Amino acid sequence: MSTFHDMSRVFCPSDIESSNHLFFSCHFSYNVWSAINNRTDIQGVNYNEGVQHLFMHANLVLHRRLKRTRFLIWVAVVWCLWLAWNKVNFQEGVADCNSIISQI
Repeated sequence: MSTFHDMSRVFCPSDIESSNHLFFSCHFSYNVWSAINNRTDIQGVNYNEGVQHLFMHANLVLHRRLKRTRFLIWVAVVWCLWLAWNKVNFQEGVADCNSIISQI
């Protein structure tokens, strides 16, 4: 069985994973966020830390309902990235950017 250190390098084999790296800054996650941001017309979100990333998503708009929608999109992306990471680690699956995007 792989060690946790080995398993945590699923999306970016060249970097040590942290939660911020896994969800926001590794090339795989970045591609997912870029695709979602392009589809939802969100621009200018470049933070690599979760709290700042969330606040930037929500604060790009003033309308309360749209803030909730963007918050839900943010949660859905993080959740789908987490599921993909677990699928690769525990079910010997393959991480696929397009399947994650289609789930959202």
